[in-house]
Amino acid sequence: MQSNNNGVFTEFRANLALIEAQNAFLALKKRFDELGREVKALEVVDDETCEKASELLVMIKKWGSKLDEERKKRVAIPNQFVKKVNARAKEFLNPLSKYERDLKAKIRDYKIRIELERREMEKKAEEERKQLQEQLDKEAKEKGIEPVKLPEIAMPKEKLKVNTDNGTVYERKHWTFKIVDFEKIPREYLMIDNKKVNAAIRAGVRNIDGLEIYQEVEIATRRV
Repeated sequence: MQSNNNGVFTEFRANLALIEAQNAFLALKKRFDELGREVKALEVVDDETCEKASELLVMIKKWGSKLDEERKKRVAIPNQFVKKVNARAKEFLNPLSKYERDLKAKIRDYKIRIELERREMEKKAEEERKQLQEQLDKEAKEKGIEPVKLPEIAMPKEKLKVNTDNGTVYERKHWTFKIVDFEKIPREYLMIDNKKVNAAIRAGVRNIDGLEIYQEVEIATRRV
């Protein structure tokens, strides 16, 4: 009963904090709406209106920061709690993740061995089929009759599927790739390294074959 009461009290405090935050945000929203009306009405046609637009831009940044400060203030303690709980849970989860990886690797290795054995048996059976087919063809030719055609050998592949009381383990195949010769990869499958290019530009590089490096105007704000 005590635990249930604690849960109700915690939920009540959470709801109260949410209401307080919402009221604080609504108070700020009034100013946001005023800014919105000013932005909508403003036409930038000369230096004076450009200055007014710049002033509004700084104000928007300022009030946006105020809202973010309110948000951070109200989620600081809950965020700290969440981080601590997640960190503790991760400590216990990491070994489980390793156990899972180890078991999957063991099952995968087993399935690979089984598949290799299946292929070896299939190859052997196919060789025996070919020898028997050659013998049947030879006998049919000697007798002047149509030879009997033996079906090709195709041993069934067994897919992993194990049902347990707690769930099912099964195999799922998908195609993937690995690089064997980078120079032979067609260009349409290559991707430019944006981070490396931008780092070179910041370092002063202005000419890179195949690229046009240019300046772009960006309007920024800085609080005083």
